[in-house]
Amino acid sequence: MTTPFPPGALAGVKIVEIAQALAVPFAGILLADMGADVIKVEPPAGDGIRHTMEPILPGESKGFTLINRGKRSICLDITRADARPVLERLAKWADVVMVSMKPADLPRYGLTYEDFREMNPGLVFLEHVPLGKKGPLGGEPGYDVVVQGISGTSVLTARERDGVPINIRPAFNDMGTGAFSALGIVAALRHRDLTGEGQRVETSLLGTAMALGNQLLSWFDVTDPPVEASYRTAIARHVPVGRISRRSEASGSATTHEAGSRISISGTTGQPTGSSRSAA
Repeated sequence: MTTPFPPGALAGVKIVEIAQALAVPFAGILLADMGADVIKVEPPAGDGIRHTMEPILPGESKGFTLINRGKRSICLDITRADARPVLERLAKWADVVMVSMKPADLPRYGLTYEDFREMNPGLVFLEHVPLGKKGPLGGEPGYDVVVQGISGTSVLTARERDGVPINIRPAFNDMGTGAFSALGIVAALRHRDLTGEGQRVETSLLGTAMALGNQLLSWFDVTDPPVEASYRTAIARHVPVGRISRRSEASGSATTHEAGSRISISGTTGQPTGSSRSAA
């Protein structure tokens, strides 16, 4: 006789996932594995990775199947006005809503934290923004491979082709962000258990890359060589003349100097870089 598995730690927790590809869906599968009831909201064409990541059937791939097992799914065109009543019912049903879209699209379709909090004051809301919400690239779309280049993690692995760094596989920033997102959600649910208050949790691919880079992407003023000389020596064979990267884990930022210009890409202000940030 087969003994049934005991309920997971998140049994009874209801989650709505409005996201495609990898980062937030990976958070969804981790939470589902812990017993949560996850409903994935897909557009009419389906999640984009249904048609990529090694297709095995029409409209389904190995990547999609592995990252979305154990979830329920509905098709909903959130750009249509008649989708609003469905979203409101989902929001009132859910304990957690996870969203991964361009920040500019959230108010356009009524998907901001404030919109969902009005529907369900006790809701935990996860917003994932690939490059973070602040800085000159804040709010811009991005993918794992883009963040590998911005953060310098593609250089750290010493993988190259014809002297040029190439991206790392699998997409560790996506998967890492999913893990950070799941941890942030669990912490926010615990906060709600103690206080009754909902939470907003924010994560980013860039923050994850900087965190996973750890000491390799950090610089200590007291113990390390001058940063300009140090990085010139370390990456001279990979980076064109005139382009020097500086990274500071302590400030949570990545700064690039090129042809006299200065671009600062900010991470999570006031928090350990790459950690999930939960704020009421």
